[in-house]
Amino acid sequence: MLWGEQGTLDTEVQYEDYDRGKSSRRETFQPAIGGLGPFVDWYPWRHAGLHFQGAIASGGVVVNEAHCNLDHGGHVCTLSPTTRSGLMFGLGAGFEIWTGQEWGLGGLLRLSHIHASNQDDSGHYEIWAPSLLFTATHH
Repeated sequence: MLWGEQGTLDTEVQYEDYDRGKSSRRETFQPAIGGLGPFVDWYPWRHAGLHFQGAIASGGVVVNEAHCNLDHGGHVCTLSPTTRSGLMFGLGAGFEIWTGQEWGLGGLLRLSHIHASNQDDSGHYEIWAPSLLFTATHH
């Protein structure tokens, strides 16, 4: 199974530059996680739509950090992508409605977790990513 999540944290900072007066800086932090690995989807009742999911995967984190100076109408940005890899876990619960003899449609609430670092442990990210997903299952 391949899965991924993405989020954005945006901040704008006002600071005083003694040489040029007031300045603004915008910083954007965008983590994206993804993994590839097996999962188990368990239906406790054969003809009911409730199901539970568990997954373990080899995963990765890509973080794009943008630092933009918004001084005096100018807009200069520097983008610094950072990548890390690690083990990823996911747990979820969902409900599906039968739409045919072999098909079900529904939703899934999943919580993914990854702890990713460099090989030399110079930096790491620990990310918890909740998600609400649409599901289509062939039984």
